[in-house]
Amino acid sequence: MELRDLRFFAMAAQMRHISRAADRLGVSQPFLTKIIKQLENELGAPLLEPSGRGVELTECGEYLLKKSQEILRSVDEIYDDIGALLGERQNTVRLMTDAGGYMPAMIYAYKARFPERKLSISYGFREDIIRTVENGTVDFALVTPPLDGAELRHINQKTVYREYAGVILPPGDPLLDCDVVDINELRDKPLVTSPIGAGVRNNLELFFAKYGFKPQIMCESNDINIVFKGVLGGLGYAYMPKIVTLDASVGKLYRDINVDEYGEVALCWNKSADGHPETAEFAAFVSAFFAELNEKLK
Repeated sequence: MELRDLRFFAMAAQMRHISRAADRLGVSQPFLTKIIKQLENELGAPLLEPSGRGVELTECGEYLLKKSQEILRSVDEIYDDIGALLGERQNTVRLMTDAGGYMPAMIYAYKARFPERKLSISYGFREDIIRTVENGTVDFALVTPPLDGAELRHINQKTVYREYAGVILPPGDPLLDCDVVDINELRDKPLVTSPIGAGVRNNLELFFAKYGFKPQIMCESNDINIVFKGVLGGLGYAYMPKIVTLDASVGKLYRDINVDEYGEVALCWNKSADGHPETAEFAAFVSAFFAELNEKLK
């Protein structure tokens, strides 16, 4: 018994006429009669019987019509639901990042540029990003510092931003009186930061190694809001990209530091997506977003 057979039988049963049902279905009357006979033979019971110029349902025919309608409704729902899911998937870009500070602004910019689409963002550590880009769980990743060496085996990337970090200081900290903070003034201060493996922390580890820092870490969190609250609560200072200055409540506590150090942010995607128009389109959007951001922060 096939779905096609149930659809054909249901049409004939609802119209109570074989020839008219055959015309509606676009098949010959003998072919439709053959399908119904095959169903009757398979079930071992008559389904339709002649009545005037049409047909009437037998008791078994009434039962099969009811069940056929239930089955066909369920099948139609499956097709509708899958179609909706595919439509949503095609209009959604899945992005994983370890550079969470840029995400709120990027979401707004993406919605303004593509109002009919959705940007779905998840956060992960470096190893999570590599794995999910490789296996196709996400479409793109934004990572800092950029991947290198064996990390790029199945991944392509484009450096999209060079970020110059500064620090946010607790309210009342004497260093807020400075326009630019000397990094040596930070050596003995407690630090609030993200955990090892997060984007900002990856850059900080390189920074600490270069300048011989052994930071006094008071709190670690991958949630930027918790880091902000830690600083505002006086737990310590935090290294932050300059984008935080766009938030007035935090920006007043931001100060540049007196070293010309920067981290780089890269957009990554699976090599199998090279040449796809969607890849080029999203890469162009991200590049334009960071170019505009750079202008705002000058």
